[in-house]
Amino acid sequence: MWGLITVLVDSLIPRLKEIFELSYFEAGLVQFAFFIAYGLISIPAGYLLHRIGYKKGIIMGLGIMGLGCLLFIPAASYRFFPLFLTGYFILASALIILALFVASVKLPQLLNTEAKTNYRSALKDNKLKLGAIGVFLYVGAEVAIGSYLINYFLDMDLAQVIRGNETMSWLLSYFHSNIDAIDDKAIVASFLIFYWGGAMVGRFVGSYLTSIYRPNAVLSLFSLLAILFVSISMFTTGLVSMWAILAVGLGIEDL
Repeated sequence: MWGLITVLVDSLIPRLKEIFELSYFEAGLVQFAFFIAYGLISIPAGYLLHRIGYKKGIIMGLGIMGLGCLLFIPAASYRFFPLFLTGYFILASALIILALFVASVKLPQLLNTEAKTNYRSALKDNKLKLGAIGVFLYVGAEVAIGSYLINYFLDMDLAQVIRGNETMSWLLSYFHSNIDAIDDKAIVASFLIFYWGGAMVGRFVGSYLTSIYRPNAVLSLFSLLAILFVSISMFTTGLVSMWAILAVGLGIEDL
């Protein structure tokens, strides 16, 4: 559910960009409002879980995030973009379903054990520092590509190319019964499934490959593949450019 809500906003960004007449930077604030919560709330949430336990902590957190989605109503009524960002920061209403699920699951209670290490000792590990920087850059690239794909495809006028290509039209018919009745945004948005679906496939394939080959070799290979696909997309146009950038999803999740 978390992943579903996260990627759904990719289809929402072009609509918000059009309605609020946003620049690309302002449209990117939608994803920023979501992911900045991880940095701002992770440590306080850790203390909260330690104090009241996992079960109550998760239910409380998801409940508050569910209530925050009520802000979408006035944000849509008054077309006030900052209020929409605030509502999305608190997350999405669908996550409240997880709260009901977690409420019925028996989770182990926290044991009051004294930690043998602290944050300072962990931060002395250079591999941890590099890993944190790597995750920061990787997530930024992954989310940014997914967020701007629709606008990227629209700028290349790929909707008309897809309509005029027999194979692509046949593929699109699996998502829409009447292609002529949908707008250009809906057409190109349909192909986002190949980016995020590829990420899911790449996740499982990567886990298998790292179990039989050296993880650093696998990561290096997929890093080079991601760079290659992005480069191909940058220096080509049309369907070649589209499929190249979509193929990044297959490899980037392994990183």
